[in-house]
Amino acid sequence: MLVTSCFFYSCSREDDNSLNSQLALRQSEGSTQLGTEVRFERDDVENEGKIILGKKRNNPFKISNINRAKTIVYGSRKPNKVASHKYIKLIPSTMEHLDILEDWDTYGKVSLFDFPLEYEIATEGESYIDPSVSDYIYTYQYTSIPVGTQIPNVPYEIIDELYIDKSDPLLLAESFWLTDNAREINEYVFDGGLSTSKVGTYDDDVKVALSIPPVPDEPCQDGYEWVLVIDDSQPGSVGRPIYIWECRPVTPPPPPPTNACGCPIPDNNRNPAGCVRVDGDFGMVPVEIASIKVKDSWFTSDKTYTDENGCWTINKNYSGQVWMWVRFKNENVKVRDVGYWGSLKAVRDYVGRFDAPPYNNISVQYGSGAGDNTSPARRYWAAAHTLNTVNQYRIAASGDGVPLPRTDLNWTNAAGDGGAAAPMLQWNPFNSWPAFLIVKNFPVIYSLTLPHLPDIVNQYGFDRFGNIETSTVFTGTGFHELGHATHHSLVGEGYWFSYRTHIINNVGYGSFGNFASGSDPGRVALGEAIGNFTGAIYGGTQAGGENIDFNIPFDTDPENFIPRGLMWDLRDNVVDFVVDPNNPAIGGSDNISGFTSEMIFNGLTPNVNDIRSYRDRLRTLHLGDTPNNAADFNNFVDIYDVFN
Repeated sequence: MLVTSCFFYSCSREDDNSLNSQLALRQSEGSTQLGTEVRFERDDVENEGKIILGKKRNNPFKISNINRAKTIVYGSRKPNKVASHKYIKLIPSTMEHLDILEDWDTYGKVSLFDFPLEYEIATEGESYIDPSVSDYIYTYQYTSIPVGTQIPNVPYEIIDELYIDKSDPLLLAESFWLTDNAREINEYVFDGGLSTSKVGTYDDDVKVALSIPPVPDEPCQDGYEWVLVIDDSQPGSVGRPIYIWECRPVTPPPPPPTNACGCPIPDNNRNPAGCVRVDGDFGMVPVEIASIKVKDSWFTSDKTYTDENGCWTINKNYSGQVWMWVRFKNENVKVRDVGYWGSLKAVRDYVGRFDAPPYNNISVQYGSGAGDNTSPARRYWAAAHTLNTVNQYRIAASGDGVPLPRTDLNWTNAAGDGGAAAPMLQWNPFNSWPAFLIVKNFPVIYSLTLPHLPDIVNQYGFDRFGNIETSTVFTGTGFHELGHATHHSLVGEGYWFSYRTHIINNVGYGSFGNFASGSDPGRVALGEAIGNFTGAIYGGTQAGGENIDFNIPFDTDPENFIPRGLMWDLRDNVVDFVVDPNNPAIGGSDNISGFTSEMIFNGLTPNVNDIRSYRDRLRTLHLGDTPNNAADFNNFVDIYDVFN
């Protein structure tokens, strides 16, 4: 079982889900209209609950049932169908298994579910815990995969062999009838009704075998067309299905041109699509590169990502009941939270279920969750902004020629008022990692193993005045930490090992003239100068910008050695006066400019581990690309280097 322990030290930083009671669902009148918006407002989520299974259903996709239906529809004229998919149950028993499955679900084409897919859902919820597992974190996972798909190195068993192909609706309808799933035929199998052209593709022998009547001679009224359905007034699947022709409305009028995110709405109301947004202090903003997962009532599921406008589309017809999840992960980052499965899984939000189309204008909105800082709503808010921070940093940094952090970052958030950090621990053996997180006042999950250890940690809480943290402050801290992640990608684990050790030994950064033994303040000074720089240029933080050279104003325990404004002053054209915080007699004008962000990061290597060595490398590489002379450059950087 997971063991969580929270330690408190002073540390500073810049200031039934379809229609259940936890979900505000607003749907306009006339929900069959193509452009109707279905809005899920995820601002009042308090306790999402667990899934409760209903009865086990007889599986119409099971290959033996499909071939029973084939004999009725086609007789012996056609060979038996062969399985197209395998329905499997994965049985994890170690944390390494959990990591493997998380990656398979993230990077592969499969979709994993924690509930068995052949069961009805009696009560909807965020997750299902199989009562037979000894530890809830190892609950089983289920999926259907095409035959021949390589299964990762996790124990599994095959539940059924399936034939998943909706291109032959009369065959599938027969299997649904034989397995007592007749109520799903008209909507799920026939998408509301088979057109005359579709029925016309079948041989007369099939129509005779199924007693399908001819299309009526008289036309439907304007705006309607004949479609084939089964008579759903029959009491269950007794006898044989009775096929009838009904006049159904033709395609509804075109939808509005765009949805709430400004994205085109698909013409087909059976194509799941929509937008995801989050409260951004001054209005709703898109949630970028979030993973969207949908599934039907059986074995079909699809995944996609929101774009930079928060929009997503799945170009495939869905029918009947459709479930939707937002997953806060992509190939660049898995957003975890101590309050969600102890950070073992990326944060996921089960949004809700639709019983019928339209599915093409789904709006999901995450409010700030400010009423309860420990609520799921607040967790989703933080996870959404984390995705945005990572994507925006990668776009901006790439445009500036700044190297990117590695992909597949573990980013762990937590509700609280402690610090943030970029320990870069994933897959890096560092036995003192709990001590590092304790220094940052971050909750420690002692049972975590290497694949789940955090690369970046961040906390959402309250500022020094007791106000709930804004998205601007939260994301600004994130941009700072991503600068560290880029730095780590350039210098490696050897550099970072000593960086972490200094912070542990000093229970923070320490202060000039009062460092613990075994400290490496020069390394920390350079690293924090980089983090403050990216926080300022990409996140708009005050630290690292024009107005803060060394210490953060009102800090009761200043470090007096971190040159927060150095990189900004190397880049800008503003002339200000910089003073050594330990010796007012040491100071000078900022007469240096012209170093680009790309140049600044070019100065970082594994052997550059303090301000002096950074100064010398940057001068060698790029001084000639700027309007500065060597003497002025050296003198100015030396003011920021309190150890020279």
